[in-house]
Amino acid sequence: MGVQGRHQIILVLLCSLAYFTNLGGTHLWDEDEAHFGRTAREMVQSGDYIVPHFNGEISLHKPILMYWLMAGSMKLFGPTEFALRFFSAVFGIGTILLVYHGGRMLFWPRAGFWSAACLATSLQFVLVSRAAVADPELLFFCTLPIVLLIAAMKAGQATLTWKAWILAYASTGMAALAKGPVGIVLPMAVIGLFLLFQRADATIALRSTVSRHWTIRFMRWIGLACRPAAFLKSLWSMRPITGLLVVSAIALPWYLAVGIATDGEWLRGFFIVHNLNRATSSFENHNGGPLYYIVAILAGTFPWSLLVSSSVRRGIKSLKWGQPERPAFLLLIAWTTVWVGAFTLAGTKLPHYVLPAYPAIALMYGAFLADWQSRGQPCDSTPRVLELGNRAGRDHDDRNAAGREPVDARRRDSRPGRPYPTDRWNHRPVGDGDGATIRGREHATRHCTIARTLSVRMGSPSR
Repeated sequence: MGVQGRHQIILVLLCSLAYFTNLGGTHLWDEDEAHFGRTAREMVQSGDYIVPHFNGEISLHKPILMYWLMAGSMKLFGPTEFALRFFSAVFGIGTILLVYHGGRMLFWPRAGFWSAACLATSLQFVLVSRAAVADPELLFFCTLPIVLLIAAMKAGQATLTWKAWILAYASTGMAALAKGPVGIVLPMAVIGLFLLFQRADATIALRSTVSRHWTIRFMRWIGLACRPAAFLKSLWSMRPITGLLVVSAIALPWYLAVGIATDGEWLRGFFIVHNLNRATSSFENHNGGPLYYIVAILAGTFPWSLLVSSSVRRGIKSLKWGQPERPAFLLLIAWTTVWVGAFTLAGTKLPHYVLPAYPAIALMYGAFLADWQSRGQPCDSTPRVLELGNRAGRDHDDRNAAGREPVDARRRDSRPGRPYPTDRWNHRPVGDGDGATIRGREHATRHCTIARTLSVRMGSPSR
């Protein structure tokens, strides 16, 4: 079995243990869980799978996908708490596997594994994956189009193929059935913003007259990314007509059916009250300041948010012009900016609204952890004793590498935090993939091995 197979088995076992253990052991303690669970049960009892009802009245809160899944689960497992939460755990595991493959293609397999592990054990993600809510389905179907974009980039394509666009838009159509128009607009906004970033990067690279000073180059880059012509070209490259047809084929039939069955009452209540009013005003007094979601993300990604400062510093270094990981981190910036920015501007604020940005943040954490683990390179949050142990191990390797290039010559010649030489999209150290070792590198000495083992087991404590 290869490295990818082992990684996926470990992640599935970890998630199954975290999400399915005693899943039905507690009652529907949250108000939303009780509402959605009761609505799904009434759907099964009445046999009406078009219009959701709660206590005999039309339920306007969420579209139909979550209720369909709960109804199907109750037919399999009975009307229990486990049945109502079953598909939340399933889609939570599915999202973890998507993040793993996204990180594997964006960086390298170890980074994908750490990214998925960080997301799988983040506080907010665990809570949502064990709750009878619609967020796990939304998160899965909003993550899939971006992973398809990563796969296209790894294959050397400027954008998705026609078939990949169909699959991406089909995924957003399912997201629209899970939670409404937000499942269409924001994932496509992430892809569109990243395509703008890439177009600006390509233009800068072709223009030798652009100043090398980073501030002038950055301002020029912003100007190129904000041009209306660049926006229209990026929009057209996303095949909007294909998207409209695919999304309509998947989501429109149910929206039309529920509109006809309720004489438009459900459509008015959902789109105006639960979408427009939430966006323009504080619905049910759920409000917050400009930093609301920064605090929410730090709490929601605990304990891995302890790595945020080191991960951000590593990301900033990777964003320098000419760095091989620059496109990867531009994508993570677009991913996070769209979701956090959109809901920061909205009037109603709840912590789980930005959950679809968590995969991008987990990828940032995972890239830092994999880089630290694989290189044993001193970083800002490495404990001093581990830093000294790594240095002693490297010096010992160099003294005993007779007739060969010093083991860590490239590391010492590089600035701290600078990655190995990498391929543009593989982003994996040359000769250090899937169990292979760097040519000419001897096995680590006892000092270095102990230090690196401790660094992995102890995590990344701050100074």
